[in-house]
Amino acid sequence: LDVAASLRTRLRGVLAEADEFEYGVDSLSYLADADESVDLDVKVVARRSEGGSCTVTVDAPRQPSAADLSRLEAEALSSKVKSPVKGLSSDDILEASRLATAAWRKVPDPVSEAASLVQTAGLFYSRGEFTAARDLYLQALSISRSQHDTAGAAEAANNAGYCELQVGDTGASKAHLDEALILWTESKGRYGRATALNNIGIWNRQTGSFGAATRAYGEAWLLFSQRDAHDRGLVLNNLGLSYLSMGSYARAIEALTTAVSLLPPAERLARGRSTINLGRAYLFNGDWRMAARFCNQALTLLQGSSGDVAHALNNLGQAYAAGNLLAQAEQAVQD
Repeated sequence: LDVAASLRTRLRGVLAEADEFEYGVDSLSYLADADESVDLDVKVVARRSEGGSCTVTVDAPRQPSAADLSRLEAEALSSKVKSPVKGLSSDDILEASRLATAAWRKVPDPVSEAASLVQTAGLFYSRGEFTAARDLYLQALSISRSQHDTAGAAEAANNAGYCELQVGDTGASKAHLDEALILWTESKGRYGRATALNNIGIWNRQTGSFGAATRAYGEAWLLFSQRDAHDRGLVLNNLGLSYLSMGSYARAIEALTTAVSLLPPAERLARGRSTINLGRAYLFNGDWRMAARFCNQALTLLQGSSGDVAHALNNLGQAYAAGNLLAQAEQAVQD
């Protein structure tokens, strides 16, 4: 009624042009048992009578059912994971994601449950826990298949395949990466196809099939949008690594130079790693000075990532050693 009263004056001008005007939906809130704010949608309709008076009616809101409350809880938990509040620890975010999955299962909403499993798996992946991530991706894949959710199944299969590659299960990895490519091809998902091809390229490079890897990377490069500098840079970095493994150092330098130029300045970690690879390409190509130059550039980009800094220093030491600067080489290796 408060909503209706506040609208009476505002709607008179609108009603001069029409006999009936549907204002739309407003929201009221109340506190549930768990002190969570629950929104109720209120439909507001205004009508003008023959005498010119204005009548505003408000549909009585429906009290939320148990299923509504379960869905609201699941949505709130999922939102907490996607946009965590400042100060929330990684363990708290992981726990919220697990609770969101359980909430979606309770609704029940299998598609959203699978999406929540993928979300939780991504958190494990970011912590380097590839086995735990793989298991959750496989659960999501099973649910998505049963729901005929092509997009969900493709994403889960792709991510499971990549995790399986990280833990050395190359057979299962290839099967799932191929499944993802087939699903994204059938659904005409251009970005998904490019992602799957890039990962298939990684699979081939890590298993020694460098020719197949370069072909997969080449196809992925053509599929990624020209506006997508980040992914185009990453796939060219991978192509450069494949050329390095094949001994095609000039091609590796070309691909890696373009990769570094494409990767956005904000992507310091990716740029730093590509810069190390570019330095290695120059070293293998016989130019230790350029190798040292790019390894030093990588050190600046990689500050704060101790493992990557150590990798850059190791390659810098190799470059100095190739130039017979033994003191500098020893210092870099010690650092």
